[in-house]
Amino acid sequence: MARLAALLVAGLALAACGDPAGAPCAIRGSGFTSSHDCATKCLALWSVNCPDGSSVQPGVCAGRRGCEAGSCPEGQYCYHFDDPFEERSYCIPDTVCGGGTAPPAAEE
Repeated sequence: MARLAALLVAGLALAACGDPAGAPCAIRGSGFTSSHDCATKCLALWSVNCPDGSSVQPGVCAGRRGCEAGSCPEGQYCYHFDDPFEERSYCIPDTVCGGGTAPPAAEE
């Protein structure tokens, strides 16, 4: 029983590992078997709408999921992705749109 508990604790600790927000990332594989090295989400295939009207696919790891405006660490903004099935928001680096002056506009 102690061995099972130790394995469970080790598994939970490893599940929390991963690259931090802003680290470069790429998606490996496709569909349900795809993977990445980020702690939360790899934004390699996600589009972010910037204040200047451009759209970028950052190719970096996102930060915390389920954020609200003003709740992200310094150097990150809360970005709400438009998803018809669920509300998704992540802290993303403020450099995603080329600067650190204004948060990206949410997708409409």
